[in-house]
Amino acid sequence: MAGNSWLSRPSALLPAWLSWTGILVAIGLLGYAGLGGSAIPIVKTVASSTADENGDVKSMVGGLSLDTVKRLPAKGMSVVWSDESNQMLILSDNGRFAVYGGKLLDVWNNKVIHSPDDVGLASRINLAKIGVKDEDMMILRVGQGPLVTMFVDPGPGCRNCLTMLAAVRELTHSYTFRLIPVPLSGRESADFARRLVCSKQEEAVEALLSGQIASLPQPGVECHADKLARNLVLFYLIGMNGMPLTIFPNGVARVGNIVGLNRQIEGNMQ
Repeated sequence: MAGNSWLSRPSALLPAWLSWTGILVAIGLLGYAGLGGSAIPIVKTVASSTADENGDVKSMVGGLSLDTVKRLPAKGMSVVWSDESNQMLILSDNGRFAVYGGKLLDVWNNKVIHSPDDVGLASRINLAKIGVKDEDMMILRVGQGPLVTMFVDPGPGCRNCLTMLAAVRELTHSYTFRLIPVPLSGRESADFARRLVCSKQEEAVEALLSGQIASLPQPGVECHADKLARNLVLFYLIGMNGMPLTIFPNGVARVGNIVGLNRQIEGNMQ
């Protein structure tokens, strides 16, 4: 099966234009439908960008045609040029922030950043606003109550992930956990991720929370693990290195083991 090769080397599945993927996010076009090819033909259809009630970002960049992309000699930044309007954008690699017309734009939240206080709000992550849909991803849901999202490496080498998953197991009566497996730590992690995606939801959740993924059957050739690629792309887009990555109900994100998970969730409800 073709999936075996990239899952043994997760970074190999990343499209060559991953550093441009932010452009797709910035114009509301990242649908995770395809993982290859050139970004340039896609980014020309800027007009379909979405906006919330303030419409600030859409009104500023919604009509631009994006024709040329050049990397800046600085980490995480690209220049995007519009031939039609003779104007330029500076975009972060994950598409989260853009500089245009002398203004700093929080593209994911569709806001213009006017003050230092706005920067704090911009640090929050709202996956729905960047078009993330559970059905397009490999996601395991468990529990009831306010939603907490957690990216986890399913491999046995991620000790912090195992610790956090044990804590999750004790809190499923109070919160809904959206668990997103991301195989980052080598061949065994990739194998465990495929076992999860190719098992029934209930069995996969139980195996993940109990640390018993090895007990799940080896997937057959009929099992396709394409959604794991989208998990990995999304994790890189968010741009917060480290596992596990937890996003609280209010959008605040934390990396690593969180002592007193219940208390931290309660403190980040709004």
